[in-house]
Amino acid sequence: MEWWVVIVLVIAILVILFPAAYVWNLNASATYAAIKRAWEKRAVRTKVAADTKTKQGNYQGAEMPRMRRAAFGALFFVVAILFPVLIWVAFIAAIRELSLRWRESRLPSALVCRLDSDCPPGYVCLDGRCVPQY
Repeated sequence: MEWWVVIVLVIAILVILFPAAYVWNLNASATYAAIKRAWEKRAVRTKVAADTKTKQGNYQGAEMPRMRRAAFGALFFVVAILFPVLIWVAFIAAIRELSLRWRESRLPSALVCRLDSDCPPGYVCLDGRCVPQY
């Protein structure tokens, strides 16, 4: 694979991934807004019945929904941040793997060596064969 093909692939993948991550972020924020509205409605209902205890513990009134809201908000924030980051990590790992395979494909298959100096730059001698240095 030529160098310009790799550059075109990188640019094309960036153009494809950015809108996908942006749309995912829009969907996630709309979902969070809907959940937040549902929590607010539940809090109003809970304030009316503030004297009753919840089934899950000794919390009264709106305390339990507030705790759940905080926990869910923190979880949502972590997921919303990590998802695009994981996309970029996978993208970088894929580009690195492509470049390593491309470098290996340019080497003659029968490149034998005894010392590291027998191999081209960026390669080391391992078991009598030149392999990419990591």
